[in-house]
Amino acid sequence: MLTEIITKDCTLVEKELKSILIGNPDYDALVQAEAYSLFSGGKRIRPFLLIETCKAFGGDEATAVKAAAALEMIHTYSLIHDDLPCMDNDDFRRGKPSCHKAFGEATALLAGDALLTDAFGVAAFCGASAEQTLNVIAILSSAAGTHGMVGGQYMDLNMPNGADRNYLDKMQALKTGALISAAVRIGICLTPAATFPEVRTAMLEYAEKIGRAFQIADDLLDYKESGADAEPSSILTVMTPQEAEETVRALTEQAVSGICAYKNTEVLCEFAYYLAQRTY
Repeated sequence: MLTEIITKDCTLVEKELKSILIGNPDYDALVQAEAYSLFSGGKRIRPFLLIETCKAFGGDEATAVKAAAALEMIHTYSLIHDDLPCMDNDDFRRGKPSCHKAFGEATALLAGDALLTDAFGVAAFCGASAEQTLNVIAILSSAAGTHGMVGGQYMDLNMPNGADRNYLDKMQALKTGALISAAVRIGICLTPAATFPEVRTAMLEYAEKIGRAFQIADDLLDYKESGADAEPSSILTVMTPQEAEETVRALTEQAVSGICAYKNTEVLCEFAYYLAQRTY
């Protein structure tokens, strides 16, 4: 069952994350702030994709789990910083006070800095070969940096009035899609399939499409739950709810059709449908 696999992967990653966070009397509140955000009930979508991509193409699960922990640390740092008053200014995250509301702005800022920095140390000792490890670090850097997630966040903060579909697509592809694509890219690079361009291409297209569908589904759910006008950064500013649902379905079908011919991709295909069903 897919839910059992998701739970298993989540448990493995959380065990790894707990082994990484080591308290110290001199800065224990900092470590507590990191743990507060890391274990706040996230979906663990990115770790799941990394681990299951790696397993599907013959990679080592233990190595994938360590790399997945590094990726989740980077994702969590981005959420802490996104919530800060100078960014999105959100007081709550997943039904709990945001990190800066619980620990103060300075500690939250440092908690995000620590998670981002320590993530590369975790990746450096993930147990892969030297070449694979370099690739993992390079993928993390490019996906999280200026030309990835951070660039997308900048576009969000500096969005022009009446941003068009092209702007929103590009912004969301960077802000949300970059780390989702990174999960699949890292998963592949840890396997023998890394030497087959057609596999890499198919899996990256899969990641791009489910990442896009995931963000549209999130925008749609927020729109339905709020019962108000869509946020400026929402795709619902340029398409109707019905068009959004149709787009999610179309992207999901395209994602699945692109990889279903490969052996051992059944879990990844089922996961694409699982994400899409959130809009129904």
